[in-house]
Amino acid sequence: MAPKSLPEALCRQAWEAVATAGTIADAARAMGVSRQTLEHRYHEGRRRFGWDDVLRSAFSAKAYDPEQPPQSMLATTMDLVDATVVAFSDAHWTTLEQPRSLAHEALLRALPDIKPTMLLSLGDLLDFGDPSRHPPTMWQPRIKVKDELNAARRHLADLRERAPNASRHWVRGNHDDRFDKFLAANAGSFEGVDGFSLADHFPDWPMSWRLNLPGMMAVHRYHGGMHAAWNNTVKAGLHVLSGDTHSLEVKPYRDETGRRYGIQTGMLGDPVWPCFSYTLGITRLWSPGWAVLTWRGGRLMPPELCEVAEGVAWFRGQALAGKLRYRVKALAA
Repeated sequence: MAPKSLPEALCRQAWEAVATAGTIADAARAMGVSRQTLEHRYHEGRRRFGWDDVLRSAFSAKAYDPEQPPQSMLATTMDLVDATVVAFSDAHWTTLEQPRSLAHEALLRALPDIKPTMLLSLGDLLDFGDPSRHPPTMWQPRIKVKDELNAARRHLADLRERAPNASRHWVRGNHDDRFDKFLAANAGSFEGVDGFSLADHFPDWPMSWRLNLPGMMAVHRYHGGMHAAWNNTVKAGLHVLSGDTHSLEVKPYRDETGRRYGIQTGMLGDPVWPCFSYTLGITRLWSPGWAVLTWRGGRLMPPELCEVAEGVAWFRGQALAGKLRYRVKALAA
């Protein structure tokens, strides 16, 4: 027996909800039905009555303005004219008992003097080793998710306190995404319940996977390897600001369009922390630090870096945290 067709009114209600909300998930939440139910009604209505697919654009219900095309839900765009942005990434916070790194201490001390227009996270502020797809290293203690969330809340509140007038944005990283991915894979029926999305726990830090700034693409990761910064800006054709690699550098590039930069923000964490034990003690091209970006008249000025070197966090020629370590050659036998 063929399945009974749904009433046209029910299908149209689903189609109109999707046209307004832009996505199946948002429309289902608005109507108070399951995603599967709403999706079935939407697609049956389209198949039977020939209605347009309003899922082609997340903003399809709005009139299209060629001067202001719709933004992707994956990206956010901000216009800056005269602004100072402090960018940091890869803090990998786990618990409140985890001591602050030198790069973190330096950032807290520098913010009142920098007076940034924006605090910009480039992702991986949390480690989320427990819900990771990777097994723990030997008998490494497993950190609870609630402890990581508590640590991130405290540290982000500290940053806000020292830069109270700065706007905030969080470009999500692959470690951040472990939270939603784990729940989506193991508790999908709870979609839409408060707390089941990482963004629910940090409502004052708007999130996206890409932030478009004047002449710049800010993402957690694009290309990898030791030439990541170079490849990022060459292939994007823009300034590219990124995290992920834990490398700290500004790589200038010039072509017929002018001079631009590939910028990597290093890591706000400390390479010796237990969450990095998977390196098995092998030295990597990791550099704790962060970056300051300045726009004047909508044009990016040469970026500045805070770098931890020889036990000291340096910024603009000043030691902000730590104590200089002198390397002494071993005496000949």
